[in-house]
Amino acid sequence: MLGDAVYKVIWDTETAGVRVTAPDVQGIYVWQGGDDASRVWRVASRYYLDVDVAAAMYGTKPKGKTTTVVELWTAEEFELWVDDARMEKKTNPYGFIPFVIFPNLRDPKKVWGISDLTQMMEPLREFNRAMSQLSRILELSGNPVAVLENVEESEDIAGQTRRGLEHSGGC
Repeated sequence: MLGDAVYKVIWDTETAGVRVTAPDVQGIYVWQGGDDASRVWRVASRYYLDVDVAAAMYGTKPKGKTTTVVELWTAEEFELWVDDARMEKKTNPYGFIPFVIFPNLRDPKKVWGISDLTQMMEPLREFNRAMSQLSRILELSGNPVAVLENVEESEDIAGQTRRGLEHSGGC
């Protein structure tokens, strides 16, 4: 299934070329420009790094096992936050927000689209109901009710299994 998507387009100084990445949409926050949903004036990108990677990239000693990194972009400025501490604030080197954001199914006047999951919820609920009924039927057929005849007491009832082994137990 497809959903909303985001691409980040940046300049890679090592290869001297354009680099396109696909950050996790769940870590992207978008601020719209007034009544025009297609106009984005600020984007925040939050992601997590392992301690070793964060130490190598930013020279920090994270408190936990992972480091939270937040990039805040406007057309004019760029800010980098590592574990709630601002590491860098400078003029945006690109002069534009380097994110391409597009929704799955456009909802008017909203940045993000309509989820595919809403259309699948009712069929999946019906499938769950059918599987639950089938599971109950199989459970009952696999565990038949035992009927005892001519039993006067319910202590130490002995029975035979299909293999002919005798077992006893209290009720």
